[in-house]
Amino acid sequence: MRATFCALLLLIAFIFLSACSDDQPVEPRCRAGLEEACTCDDGAIGSRSCRTSGTMGTCSCEDDNNDSDTGANNTNNTNNTNNNNTNNTSGDTGSNDTGGGGDDTSHTTDDTGGGEDDTGVIEPGEYALGSIVLTARTGGDLVSATASAFFVPDASAAAAPSCALQIGGCWLSQYPDCPDGCEANEYCAFTAGCAGQCKRACDLSCANDEECYFPVANNPACRKTESFNAGNLNFTGTTEPLTLSPPYSFSNAGGGSLFTDASTITVRANGSTAAGFAGFEQSFTTTKHLQSSPSNVAIGLGTIFGEGPVEFNWEAGSDSVTLTAIVTSKLGRVGVLSCSANDASGGFSLPRSTIDAAIDDEELASLSFHLTRTRTETRSGLVTRGTLNNATVQPVGRLHLTSSSTESGTFLSCILGEDLCGDTCADLTTSRSHCGECSNNCVRGDNCGESKCFGPGACTSCRDDVTGRSGADCTSANQTCNNDPACTTYRTCLAACTTNICRSVCGNTAGPTAIQRYQAVETCVCKPTNCGHQCEC
Repeated sequence: MRATFCALLLLIAFIFLSACSDDQPVEPRCRAGLEEACTCDDGAIGSRSCRTSGTMGTCSCEDDNNDSDTGANNTNNTNNTNNNNTNNTSGDTGSNDTGGGGDDTSHTTDDTGGGEDDTGVIEPGEYALGSIVLTARTGGDLVSATASAFFVPDASAAAAPSCALQIGGCWLSQYPDCPDGCEANEYCAFTAGCAGQCKRACDLSCANDEECYFPVANNPACRKTESFNAGNLNFTGTTEPLTLSPPYSFSNAGGGSLFTDASTITVRANGSTAAGFAGFEQSFTTTKHLQSSPSNVAIGLGTIFGEGPVEFNWEAGSDSVTLTAIVTSKLGRVGVLSCSANDASGGFSLPRSTIDAAIDDEELASLSFHLTRTRTETRSGLVTRGTLNNATVQPVGRLHLTSSSTESGTFLSCILGEDLCGDTCADLTTSRSHCGECSNNCVRGDNCGESKCFGPGACTSCRDDVTGRSGADCTSANQTCNNDPACTTYRTCLAACTTNICRSVCGNTAGPTAIQRYQAVETCVCKPTNCGHQCEC
């Protein structure tokens, strides 16, 4: 009876706690001392630290005017250079309006996201935002280029929570965790406080010219899709003619970069015929292509999968450099690290402790890297036009003009059955250079099998050992043959033979006793535990 009563109390307590947890979700445990980014009430990015209790502290938000986004992958250091302002807003030129504005030059890192074609960072603010990005990506001996752009009517409505942990000077991307799972029509997403929360998916099947949205919370509906753009974008100064039309996407796999080092690119927008940016013409200076010597792609496997840091290098420059590393453990855990580096230093050391922490100290299976140099120039005071039913169109726009150069590479650990010997993966059971153990070379003419060398060289070496070493298995039998001149003559005669007829002649000359003593040595040598493998008996 008492046991039943206790069980009932436990059940009631569980139901009560479960009900409370719906209103007050428990934050996930964290490592004491770690820092992570968080979103402030005004949309800015702050930081918070993990308490010794294993729970995250409150978001610390500082009021500054440096336009700095300290998110997981973004570092913005805005430098205002107002001496280059150009204003071309006199008169209405229709679709060819030229919008000027302040010439703010900022050197920012772009979010490479492991090699995806991102188009810049959406920063919160009461202005429309445009972003134009030219990228050059090096993989092996080929250089591929992409060009992309996006335009949003209200940057203040585009900000999203940025949740990451700071580990060893890098930011580790976090993924929302909903421990109890979500319904089939829900997905797990971050709250503003970086906790996991199930949210209703907008999963209605809408027409091609419609989009799904929520007119009322948790009740999806379809509405007409509205466009916000800047019309056609025409580029001059690129290495090949380039015009982008909405939705603004270009790529030339292996076709070379669209820009040269520190070149001047001019982009002229025709302007949107409906809601969007009015026409503008803006010039910007591109970044220098990132070059490494020796190539980071050639970093040895011993360094990647060893115990020390991984050193990356590049020819020093004056823009922003970001290292994105995607690490995977042999148990399938994935960590994405983003590390800001000093371009002028020409190098960055990725600590082993940071790699280990990203995969929770599991054994490393692969590492992919994207080392990116980025230059972004920002223009403000651009003009927008038109209205939208579904969003506010801010009357003033800001434009990011970005160029980036990325070197990428992937390193895989040794497959099952192989061991890492220096910078080489080797099968110790068959490798002639690493037979049985790393750096154990089989002599010329020999091969490796069952982790042992075999062939003439290995046989001679093993025979000399088991017949001549004190206390070896075959020492006594070999000494008996050596003390019999007929046995030694027979052995010498056989060594010179290449045919069975020759061997028969040797036996007829030696006699039965010498043959018996010689065969005793050979039988001992050919035991599997002695030299049977090496001598291919």
